[in-house]
This record gives sequence, structure tokens and C-alpha cells, in this order.
Amino acid sequence: MRGRRNKPDNEKIDNRPSRAKSALIKTIPIKEIPQPPKRLKSKAALEEWDRLTRNVGDMIHPQDLGLVEAICRAWGSYVECMEIVDERGFIVVAANGLEMPSPYVTESRKQLDIYVKLIREFGATPFARLRISETNKGKQAPKDPMEELLQKLG
Repeated sequence: MRGRRNKPDNEKIDNRPSRAKSALIKTIPIKEIPQPPKRLKSKAALEEWDRLTRNVGDMIHPQDLGLVEAICRAWGSYVECMEIVDERGFIVVAANGLEMPSPYVTESRKQLDIYVKLIREFGATPFARLRISETNKGKQAPKDPMEELLQKLG
């Protein structure tokens, strides 16, 4: 047998930075949600701030407030674009006389995509809530294998 002997599993140390367990940020959720930032000016964005912080406020940490603001901005922009589309229509006439899709339709789609991507992170979609509840089930105290066997048998 050539080379160095393998270390036993209990002596192996994983020094890869991607595997570092100490790199996890440990914070406590915000107890009282702050007022919406003054930068949120649209009515839809302010309503989304209230709705989102009311529904997932117990999961929001201080470093998440910027993300919550981005979610609300995306929703506000989406609503504003769709109001303009409802008012002017999906098709507009360009300067050269040709019909083309309204640029507000494209922008509304972009804002909705941003909103959906960000809102998933907070567990505000049905699938995300299911995923969160599944991970919470795994955090319960481990069951005794003997108790499980007795329950199956009896």
C-alpha cells in the first residue's frame, strides 16, 4: 500500500469556507416592525408593506428590511404599470405609425418577476409555506426508535 494512510472519519476536519458553520448569521427577529421607509411613495407599495410585515413579521430580521422594501417597490411598480396599461391599452401606436406592445406591459412583467422571486424567500407563497413547515417538522426532538417500534406493533 503506497502513500499516507487515510484518517479515521472522527479526525477529519472540513476547512472549506463553503462548509463553515460559524459563518451563519445569527440574529433575532424584529419585535416591532418599523414604519415604512419614506422612499415608498405609492399607495400599493405602502399597502404591501403593511400586508407583508403583518403576515411574516415574526420572520423578519434587521438585515431583511431592505429586501422587504424591494418587494414593496416591485409590487408598487407593477400596480402602477398595470394601471397605465388599463388606461391606455396593451397596444400603442409608435411615432412611425406602427402598432407595438406597450412598454408598460414589458415593465410590469419584469416587476412581477422580481416580486415573485423575492416574495418566495419570505414564505409568502403556498409552496414556500409548505417548505418552511417541513423544515420546522425536522427540528422537533428526535423520537426514540424503541417508542416508534412499540407504536407500530401495538
